[in-house]
This record gives sequence, C-alpha cells and structure tokens, in this order.
Amino acid sequence: WKEGKESFLYFQPNEGFDIDLKEAEEIPSDIKRIGCMSTTHIYALELLGREELLLGMSGLQNLSSEYYLSRVEAGNIIDLGSANSPDYELIVSLDLDLLVMYGIGNEILPITDKLTELEVPFVMNAEYLESHPLGQAEWLKFFGVFLGLNDEAQAKFEEIESNYFYWKEIGNADSS
Repeated sequence: WKEGKESFLYFQPNEGFDIDLKEAEEIPSDIKRIGCMSTTHIYALELLGREELLLGMSGLQNLSSEYYLSRVEAGNIIDLGSANSPDYELIVSLDLDLLVMYGIGNEILPITDKLTELEVPFVMNAEYLESHPLGQAEWLKFFGVFLGLNDEAQAKFEEIESNYFYWKEIGNADSS
C-alpha cells in the first residue's frame, strides 16, 4: 500500500494444496461474518448479493444506503471504531470470519499485529490506491475469492467494464 514497507500474503487451503507458505495468513473459504473498516468496501458485498454478511464497520456516519442504515438502526451492523483506532473488544465479540482493512503507510502495522495476536482473520484491501475506475472495480474479484464467488465477481466486473466503455464512447461522441 501507499508508503508501506510491509506486504501481506494470503491463501485459502484446498485439496492438493502443497505449497509451504510459512509467512502467509490463512483465510477461511466459507466466509459468513464480515467486518469492513471502510465504507468503500461494502460495494463488493452489494454487487455480489452478500450484504447480509456485514456485521460491523467503520464510518457508519458516512453511510447513505437505506438498506445499511436500516440494519444499523436495528443493531445488525455495529461501529467497529476508526481504522486507526479499532474497537478490538467489539471486533473479537463478533467472531468475524474476515475483517477487511486498509492501510496508509506502516502506521497500520501495530493494528495488524494486534489483530493477529487476537486471532482475527483480516485482509488488506488497497482499492483506494487505484487511479482508474476499472482498477477500483476490479477489487470486486478480491472479494469474490473470499466469498467463493469467483465466477460471479468476474461476470460482474465484465458488466462494469462493458458499461464503462459504452458510456466512455457515448461521452467521446458527444464531445466531438
């Protein structure tokens, strides 16, 4: 990630998996309980039809979706604190299968170290570093891997890509 000196390697075990990944974090493949530390991460859950998996997030004050706001009001989504100061007790109490994080520089390392110590499975998402809209949209496939929805994520990305180029062409034609 931006200005970071650390990298993260993840894997999901499966039959026939025989690579030694001592430095890799194992991520479960049957994700049912997710937390997100950025509101930008929830678009992928929506596009893949898995919004109900979200149990907690940071930035509740930035939500505008009626669906998510109603779930917050009902107590089905709780505030996990800020990305720089997560509420570890709440995160652990949710028994998440996956916490989606982001980081700017190495300031995130004490937080990821604490999550590791608490045995909270997490991944780092860096879609915010993508300068092109399709680069950002492609992170949908990142979520597809963890949700077991690779084909669905690929198809949704191809739909977004097709729409992008369609509207880009329309815009170019209007400006000529």
